[in-house]
Amino acid sequence: MIKGTIRLLFQPAEEGGAGASHMINEGVLDDVKAIFGMHVDYRMPTGVIAAHPGPTQAVVCFFEAKIEGRTGRAETPHLNVDPVVAASFAILSLQQLISREDDPLHSQVLSVTYVKGGKALDATPSIVEFGGTLRSLTTEGLYRLQKRVKEVVEGQAAVHRCNGLVKIKGDDYPMYPAVINDEKLHHHVEDVGRRLLGPDKVKPGEKIMAGEDFAFYQQLVPGVMFGIGIRNKEAGSVHSAHNPLFFVDEDVIPIGAALHTAIAESYLGEGTIALPGQELQKPEKKDEDWSPSLSTTETSKRQSTPPSSAGAASPRCCDRRARTLSGAHAGRRKNSGA
Repeated sequence: MIKGTIRLLFQPAEEGGAGASHMINEGVLDDVKAIFGMHVDYRMPTGVIAAHPGPTQAVVCFFEAKIEGRTGRAETPHLNVDPVVAASFAILSLQQLISREDDPLHSQVLSVTYVKGGKALDATPSIVEFGGTLRSLTTEGLYRLQKRVKEVVEGQAAVHRCNGLVKIKGDDYPMYPAVINDEKLHHHVEDVGRRLLGPDKVKPGEKIMAGEDFAFYQQLVPGVMFGIGIRNKEAGSVHSAHNPLFFVDEDVIPIGAALHTAIAESYLGEGTIALPGQELQKPEKKDEDWSPSLSTTETSKRQSTPPSSAGAASPRCCDRRARTLSGAHAGRRKNSGA
């Protein structure tokens, strides 16, 4: 009999919609003590896992900038106020914020991803807009970038007699916190993985500058997000999750389900997957009335897997209350809780 409660999450809106924060508002973390998440990784062979303790994915936000000048004919530039030149200087200056102002040992990203101006070939536009993304492995680093982006854009606009405005997007693109893996739970995942899959199937993870809304859960309870490989050339599973050709090697489903189940059961003190002569580390003794532990598994947009396949391997691992609360979302994110 399981010594506690295992809750499965089926969470929508991971990409940009901060679905985890909405799940939290609905009470999905009530009485939860730990959370485990799994994300497919096309770079590793199917069934191999990798995890990294501490900061592992970035704090992410998006920004939009607008520089306003005065339109006019191209043959009379002295009568115009050119926002194109101002925007060009601003964008180039932004590239120096990380290379000249930040510690080179820190991990930060500032990418301008679009520029919009006029369409005429013989006239200066009145407005130029551009935007992009800011990323850092620390919240403090991101706030510093936000502050300096505003200062640089507004300053360069003023130098060129324009008006500059920067908006950090919030409502439709909320800021995602950093994914920070709990060290004890990280070692627990590695320990279970070595015993269940074999030592050669557990690799050290790496830091990446992608965002992940699993971090919202980790702000409230200790947690780990780790990767599981799906790379299989014969199955065509060789493309990244945001590639239109992305496809999942379905051989990973029973492996991931078994691993999630073993991680949750052993965390609760079952120790059911120890090999002969081996003993799993037991968690510290907890009160009888605490519950539950929880985990999430992410698969693909293109692949709709029934909840029983994406979750635990046995119905006894499922908390029916969690199923009722979150539903069975068959989109990009499959959240199975443990």
